[in-house]
Amino acid sequence: MEPQFPDAIRWSMTIRDKIFKMHVAYEDVLKQIPIWNSDNKEMEKRGFGDSKEGVILALRYETFLNSVYSLCESLARVTVGFYPELSQGFRKQRKELLSKKEQVDPQYASIIKSTKWYEEVHSIRSEATHFLSGFTTISKNGEPGYFNKPKGSREGVPFKISVDSVEKHINEIYRSVDNFLQQFGDHFIQKLDPNKRIGNICMKDGKQYVGARGQSLYEFINKQPGICVTPKYECPLRNNCQAYRNALI
Repeated sequence: MEPQFPDAIRWSMTIRDKIFKMHVAYEDVLKQIPIWNSDNKEMEKRGFGDSKEGVILALRYETFLNSVYSLCESLARVTVGFYPELSQGFRKQRKELLSKKEQVDPQYASIIKSTKWYEEVHSIRSEATHFLSGFTTISKNGEPGYFNKPKGSREGVPFKISVDSVEKHINEIYRSVDNFLQQFGDHFIQKLDPNKRIGNICMKDGKQYVGARGQSLYEFINKQPGICVTPKYECPLRNNCQAYRNALI
């Protein structure tokens, strides 16, 4: 998709990395919950304590939501590669697709309609970033929750942000994002030319990138090597590289 999306490889790598960051942020929240629980029990025994572990939990929860927000922003840039008339940001794009679904892409509009979770992620993330910091609460059953008092004036800002269970909420968001990613990929991969090759770095010498190969979507899916596009570079793996041999044919 290089002609319609300059620097496609870098965007691909960015989305891959952001998915990994989201997963790490998700696990960080889960790891912090038992630490918070243990600290909270100790405070109950002593009758006093500090809020350090609660602040760390709130931080990791907000970081996870921000990683989801960041990932969606990058996905929106990919969508613009197919539909330049859309806005750059995910939130505006979502509204445009829902209001102009017949003119743009009815099938993707149907997919984007299911991303109601995004508005919740956006609200919590935006308030904590731009206004008041949210804090960890204790639900009736002793689980860690989250609360914030919104101060933003944009359309759609909730009266309050109150999450009874941080763990339940991140599990729901994580599953929803995972499902959306699958649908997003399945939809847009059909719009690509499976036989068009684009360049991708495959070898570096520690100082600068020097080796690259051209590979099509078809070749990638079928685990075919593609073709070396820098055959004059004396790659140390050239004698065993099929992509290099393909370039000599």
